[in-house]
Amino acid sequence: MSRVLRLLPYVVILSTLPPALAQSNLPPPVDNSVKYRDNGAHSATGRSGNATLSALALIASNSVTDLYLAASSVTDATKVGVISKVQVKGFDLGNHLIFTTNVVAPSGGSLTHLSLTNLAAHFSIQVQANVDGIDKRTDVVTVTSVVERRPFLQPQRPRRGLREPPGDGPRDRDRAQ
Repeated sequence: MSRVLRLLPYVVILSTLPPALAQSNLPPPVDNSVKYRDNGAHSATGRSGNATLSALALIASNSVTDLYLAASSVTDATKVGVISKVQVKGFDLGNHLIFTTNVVAPSGGSLTHLSLTNLAAHFSIQVQANVDGIDKRTDVVTVTSVVERRPFLQPQRPRRGLREPPGDGPRDRDRAQ
């Protein structure tokens, strides 16, 4: 009987251990075969003939939308196209046309950057561009994309718990000499 009484506290502790582990705040482990989520902004692509056009529209906190365009070849990765003319149409959330802008591409190369001021986040844009230099003809490529918010990156000071432990920093080594 005394042997059972001596083991009783250990039995009680062991019987409460699995529920305590189940209530931990740790997230469940993720298998290595599962791909991480990628919720970032991605460029939209369009194709006409052998030419492709990628468009990415990012709006900043000052309400200026940066539109990045890139032209390339579908079949040959070494060929890049030349963007000569661009037409941008902006649509609101109800898919109503807000504006149409025609511009001659300022760079005259395969990469073009445009700044737009009359868009908001989640509005859609349609870009139509003339792409030369891929094959003998001029390809007219159309891309539809959504305006995404630009990530707001701000430098921060490290938290106290992330600093070096005392005595391990370079200043402490200099003082010891």
